[in-house]
Amino acid sequence: RGRGGSSAGESYTSSAADKPPPSELQVQSQEVFSGHTAPITRSRFSADGNNVASSSEDGTVRIWSPGNYMSSARNATIYCGAPIISLEWDVRTEKLLLLGTSNGNIKAWNADSKRVVGD
Repeated sequence: RGRGGSSAGESYTSSAADKPPPSELQVQSQEVFSGHTAPITRSRFSADGNNVASSSEDGTVRIWSPGNYMSSARNATIYCGAPIISLEWDVRTEKLLLLGTSNGNIKAWNADSKRVVGD
C-alpha cells in the first residue's frame, strides 16, 4: 500500500483546504487589566474562575477579579525580584498559586489570605 492507506500506485495527501474551518469564538465582553510595566509572560484563570493571575518580566504577579470592570479590581501584587517564567494554580485547592522565577526561586501564594505562604 502507498502512503495514507491507498492502494498500490495511488497516494492521498491532506491539505489545510480539506479541513473544516475552526469554530468561531464569540466574545461577549472584554476586560482590560493594566499595571505590568514589562511584557506579560503568563496568565491563568483559577480553577473556580474567581481569580486571574498574570505574570511579567517586570518581576511581578498580579491577581485580578474578573467581573469588576475597573483596574482597581486588582486584589494583590506579588513582588518577586526576577522575571516570572512559570505560573500555575493548584487545581486541588483552587486557592494556591505557584510561581517560578528566572533566578530559580519558587513561591506559593494563597488567594484566601492574600499572602505568600511558601518561599
